[in-house]
Amino acid sequence: MVNATVLPTYSQAKFFKWSATLTAPLAASTGAQAIYWSSAPLDENGAIITGGFMATIRNTRSTPNRSEMVWIPASAVAADGLSATGCIRALNLSGIDYTTADSNNVYEFKTGDEIFCSITPQVGELLRSTLQGLIATGGANFIIGTDADGTVTVKRCTAVAGVYQGFLRWNTSTDKVEYSNDGSTWNSFDAVTASTLLTISSGDTTPAHAESKIVDDNDTIVITKLNAGGNEQLQIATGYSASKTEVDQALDGISANVTATNLNTLAGGVVSNADALHTHLGLGVYSFMAYEAISQYDAVCLLPIEVEHFSQLTDANLAIGDSNTRRKHAIKIVPSVTNSTGTTLQMRMAEAVNGATALGNLTISIQTDNAGAPSGTAVTGGTANVISQATQRTWTTAMGTRTITFASPPQMTAGVTYWLVIEVAATDGTNYLNISVNSAHDENYLTFTRLTYNLDTTSWGTSTTNATPFFWFNTELKLLGMALAQCDANWGGRTWNFIGFANTAIAAFSSGAVATDYAQLTGLTLTSGIDYFLSTTAGAITKTAPASIYFETTEPTAFTYKIGRALPSSAFKINTGQKRVMIAEEDLQATTTRQYVLWFKPEFLRVTGTGTGSNDSAISQGFVLADASDYDVYMSYVNSAAGNAGYDNTTSLYTRGDNTDKFTAAASGFTDAGFTYTFTETGTAIVHATIEAIG
Repeated sequence: MVNATVLPTYSQAKFFKWSATLTAPLAASTGAQAIYWSSAPLDENGAIITGGFMATIRNTRSTPNRSEMVWIPASAVAADGLSATGCIRALNLSGIDYTTADSNNVYEFKTGDEIFCSITPQVGELLRSTLQGLIATGGANFIIGTDADGTVTVKRCTAVAGVYQGFLRWNTSTDKVEYSNDGSTWNSFDAVTASTLLTISSGDTTPAHAESKIVDDNDTIVITKLNAGGNEQLQIATGYSASKTEVDQALDGISANVTATNLNTLAGGVVSNADALHTHLGLGVYSFMAYEAISQYDAVCLLPIEVEHFSQLTDANLAIGDSNTRRKHAIKIVPSVTNSTGTTLQMRMAEAVNGATALGNLTISIQTDNAGAPSGTAVTGGTANVISQATQRTWTTAMGTRTITFASPPQMTAGVTYWLVIEVAATDGTNYLNISVNSAHDENYLTFTRLTYNLDTTSWGTSTTNATPFFWFNTELKLLGMALAQCDANWGGRTWNFIGFANTAIAAFSSGAVATDYAQLTGLTLTSGIDYFLSTTAGAITKTAPASIYFETTEPTAFTYKIGRALPSSAFKINTGQKRVMIAEEDLQATTTRQYVLWFKPEFLRVTGTGTGSNDSAISQGFVLADASDYDVYMSYVNSAAGNAGYDNTTSLYTRGDNTDKFTAAASGFTDAGFTYTFTETGTAIVHATIEAIG
């Protein structure tokens, strides 16, 4: 028979007083059965019993009278309290299992026979609470054992059923109280008594006072007993005359107490190798924080921990306040620098309906983290001035850069997780706000986590790592710092910002070493003497350069970027090449403006144009040069049919010798993302052009 191993709780075995009569007969059989009775069993609060309990059935209508005990399982009683299913009849009278039947104890009962439970609830609860240590026994002692001399052990349950581990016992053979940390090795408590306070190790057989166990060698330490006869203490001090501050200064190399003579005691004298005094991080090796998991030898780039918007980039809408499921958005940020000084944050926002926003105040804050979500508590200085509904209604539906002002700089610590939280005070399905996100350019930035708050469930729900809102501080350049990501020749932001190779695997939001000059890439198979380029596979390098010549493409999908050359013995010399992208335009017959997104700011552009009309064999070329102040355009041309050649600086690329058909090209808006270029054809000729951006 299986016996109980744990004292049942109050909900598992109920004690109460109840009496009723059977409303259906019971045959003399065992097994789980349904029993029907005349009145509901109620607990002390008048509610129908839901826990398990034992009841007695007595055949009061037959001779001789017989009684049978039954077990009513927990949750077996019907909702009306007038029946129960799965009841165990004829309970076994031996052992400590109160849920097992014995066919020798089963009888037949008729309708009208009595069923009852008459155990005072308080008695059962007092017994259970005493054994579980919830109330006192009422006596001065609590006795464990068999009322005979013997070792008594207090044990705990383990993760294995039926296996217990002792941790406290009285050992009758030694007459000592002992404790154990593993259930097998026992230690006597008498190593720590009022007279013998201390032993040094398990092998120490002579306990003694601390003042005799701690020895003063009269050279490096000085031991002084304080408060003799009272609250005694042992004061341990170094025996050196130099203070802690002086020792620290000596190790830092800023103390006058460290002289050249002292350092010259190395074996080599004045020409000794000082490497014996310290270790190196490595030639051209620096430590950076990663924003994503990076494998050893991955090519890595350094990107800003902000999502800055540039004029060439497109805006995409992220609604806020259009429903209760989008009352707040939060962006996870982990700065790589401490104690920022910026007070002005920039974001891109617009109204969904012109002049009609109905969301109340717009609040933006920087909050601490709580289990992977905003805590609701802003950092010091982290609550910005609210943007009123009246101000929002001046924004119109055109996406624009909005300024969020903090009264004092939000205080953030490098390597700690924070959340940039954008929230509104109301919901309106029509008159809401849109936040601009970089959905078309995610891969060019660090990978961010964005959460959305659901007002109905009062919880942060949807999590995504794309469509991150643009956000950047304009009071300090790269205020949140920079972080590592894998390079990828598919995305210019992760291409041109290459800095080197990860020396080791780096976990997300952890720091790791990066070789930025000369790397030993023992985990890669390299061909000595061959130039290598970034690959379109994240973190990889390749001997085959990706394409960098495009036809009528404003945002290329792959870039050629040489990063260095392989040397013998898996060594790699980092030597980045020129940034260069070439884009061909065809059939330009009217003014055409292109926003070229190349993810770098060219040092100059080279533009070549050709014409296709009669007498239009011209080839014209212009240069856009960058200097400290502006961009200038210079043009040269040749027309073989007209037999002329010349030079022009009027920003025009000629396609005919008579100067009646003209191709005008104007560059503007140069940013770190790219530039704007406008082609204007004057006359009837069709123009083809090639722009080559070089940086």
